[in-house]
Amino acid sequence: MRALNARLPDDVVVRGVVEVAPGWNAADAATAKLYRYRIWNGEVRSPLRIARFAWIPEPLDPGRMRAAAAAFVGTHDFSALRASGSSAKTSVRTIRSIAVEGEGRGEIVIDVVGEGFLRHMVRNLAGTLIEVGRGRFPVGEAAAILASGDRGRAGRTAPAQGLTLVRVWDSVDPEARSSRRRGGGRRGRSGGARSEGGSIQKGRPPWGPTGPGRDPRPGSTLDQARAGPSLGRSGVPAIDGGSPVG
Repeated sequence: MRALNARLPDDVVVRGVVEVAPGWNAADAATAKLYRYRIWNGEVRSPLRIARFAWIPEPLDPGRMRAAAAAFVGTHDFSALRASGSSAKTSVRTIRSIAVEGEGRGEIVIDVVGEGFLRHMVRNLAGTLIEVGRGRFPVGEAAAILASGDRGRAGRTAPAQGLTLVRVWDSVDPEARSSRRRGGGRRGRSGGARSEGGSIQKGRPPWGPTGPGRDPRPGSTLDQARAGPSLGRSGVPAIDGGSPVG
C-alpha cells in the first residue's frame, strides 16, 4: 500500500485492500449509509472549518433540531426533501436514525443513517432542521412538511461543504473480515464499507453496545440515540419492530 499511496494525491489515502468477487458492484451491495452534516454556529466564520462546515451565524438551538429530527426517522415518502430534477422512480426511503449533537454558538453535527437517499435529501433535511433551530419553524412543522410532500414548505438546501459521506455498509464474509485484521487479502463475497479517510471497513459498523451512537472519530462521542431507534443485531439502527439493515 505504500507504493500505491505514494502515487495518490495528498487528499486521498488507501488504508486497506480487500479482494472481491468478479462482478461485485459497490452501489448494488450497499445496505446502509451514514451521512454527516457539520455546522459551525459561531458568530464569526472559522477559516479552519471553511471547507468542511456550513457556517450559520444566527444562533441555533440543537435541542429543537433534535426533537424535530425524530419526525424523519422511519419509512416515509420524502417528496418534501426531494431535489427538483431527481430521476428516482420513487421518493419512499427509510431513515434508520438521526443524531443531532453539539452546542449553539459552536459545532453542531447531524448524523443520518439510511438505506438510501434522494438527490440532496440530506442537505434539504439539514436545511429544514436549521430553520427549526433558528426558531423560524416550530418543532412540529417537520412532521407537517413531511406529510405535505411539498418541497416549497421545507427549508432551503443547506450548503454543500457541510456534507460528508462517512460510511457505506454491505454484507460481509466473516473469514475475510478476520483476514483483513491480520493484514491479509483473502477474497470475500463482497467489498468493505468505505469510510471518510478512505478506509475499508468489513463487518459490523463501528457502533458498539453503547448505542447507535458511537462517533467513528477516535476520542469523540455522539449520543445518536436521542432522535433514533435502538440498535439491531447487525449493529445498524433498526426501526422499532422492524429488521436491522444488513
